[in-house]
Amino acid sequence: MIHELQQWLRVGGNRSVFWLGVGVLLGAIGLRWGWLGSYPYGIFGDETFSAMEAIATWDNLDFKVFYNTNGGREGGHIWIFALIHGLFEPSRWTLRAGVALVGTLSVLWTPFAVYEWLRPNPNTEEGTSEKQTDETVPEGMTAETRTVIALAAMVLIAFSYWHVNFSRYAIRGILDVMYGALSIFCLSRAFRPQAGWGVCLLTGLVVGLGLYGYGTYKFLAVPMAYWMVHRRADPKRVAVVAVVTLLIISPLITYIVTQGDAYFARLNKLSVQGTGHPVVAFVVNVLEHLKMLFLEGDSNGRHNLWPQPQLSPILSVLMLLGVWQAGRAVWRGQSALLTRPQGIFLFIWLAVMFIPASVTNQRIPHAHRTIGLILPCVTLGAIGWGTLWHWLRHQPTERRVLGALGSGLLFVSVAWNYFVTYGNVLFDEYPHEAVKAAEHMRSLPAQVPRVIVTGNNGKSHDHNVYTFEYLLNDRDQTYVKSLLLPVSELPARLKAQPNTHVYSSVKYEKQVRKLKLPAGQMHLYEAGLRPKPEQHLFP
Repeated sequence: MIHELQQWLRVGGNRSVFWLGVGVLLGAIGLRWGWLGSYPYGIFGDETFSAMEAIATWDNLDFKVFYNTNGGREGGHIWIFALIHGLFEPSRWTLRAGVALVGTLSVLWTPFAVYEWLRPNPNTEEGTSEKQTDETVPEGMTAETRTVIALAAMVLIAFSYWHVNFSRYAIRGILDVMYGALSIFCLSRAFRPQAGWGVCLLTGLVVGLGLYGYGTYKFLAVPMAYWMVHRRADPKRVAVVAVVTLLIISPLITYIVTQGDAYFARLNKLSVQGTGHPVVAFVVNVLEHLKMLFLEGDSNGRHNLWPQPQLSPILSVLMLLGVWQAGRAVWRGQSALLTRPQGIFLFIWLAVMFIPASVTNQRIPHAHRTIGLILPCVTLGAIGWGTLWHWLRHQPTERRVLGALGSGLLFVSVAWNYFVTYGNVLFDEYPHEAVKAAEHMRSLPAQVPRVIVTGNNGKSHDHNVYTFEYLLNDRDQTYVKSLLLPVSELPARLKAQPNTHVYSSVKYEKQVRKLKLPAGQMHLYEAGLRPKPEQHLFP
């Protein structure tokens, strides 16, 4: 990567390329880390569920390859969360610091991945020297154009609402974007003749760890297998990468072999096989996800600002221009920027990333299960950006102005949509009353009695209980359970301890209000209250 940075600086003739990249990275950091401890204000149950498992993992040093709770999932994101919680006390910032870090790293690695992937093939006669590239590489794909496309990819992913949103939502999908970018860089680099064997070892490590992430990453194997065949990769290097990868994932393979039912339980439950017409359902799902990209996105407010599409208008136009460039390369053998194999790779990559969500029958379209589409969409968009750059090669001032204007519009758009427009729905999508209740409980003196109201069976199936456990740092999950009290027993408790603070879901609001508690002792959560976003944007 250091070598690539040096090449970029030489291409630019000065440090302008470097500082442009730094500026984009700072913008990406601001969008992913700004007000992370207070926005989103609420916490969704899946986030705290994973966080409590991460805390248990750290406390017991029990890093599992697969966690079969909450539907079952590989352990990669839990490991990262565990390391974060080993350093910091539970808080909303700590909860989401792991995904913000992963999202930032994916922005950093994306331009290197795109630049390395676009470089000439070193394992063919045509690509053995830079002197020959004018005869073999498309006429428009100069070193400067590769740099522009790589920077464009960085801009498009840094200022993508889709990517920013999942970089602030503590679930595991964002891992696949990071590992996808790093894997493409490492695999493209590892099979170059001048690359050391250490790069092959690192590549195997990266690919192996990626398989502990989210499900979309596994489908990257299809386009990368095609790419290795096209690049005539050295079999010895392929063997080294494969052996290291197998060593890394051997515990997961063992788990799948011995406990396959648990591993595939969620997939079997959600599969289109249960619809009666799986082929029709699959085709319909693919079309729905195509519509999701350009017309109407995921309606889940934690996934998207519905009804906006997942891709911004700027990225949509650039991506379609990139698709045109790739299609022209496949049809004619070469376009102004791409070779036929590069075009084929892009179409394979784009197509396979529709599969993870399209084989399921729950909540279609689904932006999280198609999170693997972010990288191919961004890469095609960057190719589209490069196309405009090539067309305007005789108007240097115009293309710089256009690039700066496009980058600025993307940044302002995603910042406004996420921190302002999204605030109108964000507080309903992330339960926030339980957060206020838990923070209030945490502020009480230890001697003040408190209870959490449950049903008459004494058990709570409310996901907000995880929020209490997490924010109260109930690491062994016993303290909050000791506070659970059936609503039928509440009158007797208040008679014995009149100063008890009562925390209740709105489900039991009527029963609690009948007891006429003094002001300040009743705390309802999930009461449908929506604080103004400005109260939490700038604390």
